[in-house]
Amino acid sequence: MNEPRMTLTNLKQFHHSMLDNGKKSARIPFKYGKNKVALDIHFFAGKVPFALGIGKKGADPIYFEIEVEKGYRVNIKLDENYGLLCEALGFDPDEGTHGFKTGPFFKALNESIPAKYHATNNKLRPQDRAAFDRDVEECDKIYFMGWQHNSEHGIRKPTRRNLEKTLKYLGEAAYERAKPDNLSSRWTDVEEWAIDVSYGDDI
Repeated sequence: MNEPRMTLTNLKQFHHSMLDNGKKSARIPFKYGKNKVALDIHFFAGKVPFALGIGKKGADPIYFEIEVEKGYRVNIKLDENYGLLCEALGFDPDEGTHGFKTGPFFKALNESIPAKYHATNNKLRPQDRAAFDRDVEECDKIYFMGWQHNSEHGIRKPTRRNLEKTLKYLGEAAYERAKPDNLSSRWTDVEEWAIDVSYGDDI
C-alpha cells in the first residue's frame, strides 16, 4: 500500500533562495497547535535525498529526520516518529487518528516556509543542531570555535568521536576536510567564542 505523501510547495522556492545565498542548509522556526508549541525545522539540501529535521528543545529534547523526496515530497505517516511528534506537541499518541493528524501539521508547516532565505532567521548554525543531542563528545560544548591542526601536536589523526561530532554539526564538507588534513574540530560552551558558520559551509 502506498504511503501518504504531501508536496511541500513552498520549500522549492525557499530552496532556490538558499542556493542564491550559497547555503546548503537552513533553519525554519515553526509554531503549531492551539498552544503554539515552538519547533525547529532543519532543511538539509547538501546531498540527495534532501532531509527535514524536526525538533523541540527543552529538558527532554526530541529530534528526528525524514527524507525529502524528488519534487519536495514527504511521507507524512512518520511511523515510529509519530509518537515523538505527538509528545512534543502535547498530544496522546494512543488517540491515533482521533487525536493528532499529520496532514494538517505538514500543511501548516508548508505555509510557514518563507519565500526567501534570510540569514538572520534561517541560518542553521552548529549549535542549533547540537541543542538536541546528548550522545556526543562533550555534549555541553555546542559552539564551534575552529580547528586544531593535529600534526602540529604530534597527533596522528582526529578521534572517531570528534569526527562524528564534526559530521553531525558541521556537515560533510567539513568532515571530508578534517580527515585528510588531520584536523579536529574544536568546541566550547562559551557562546562569545563561537565562529559564525552554517551547517554545510566549506570551512
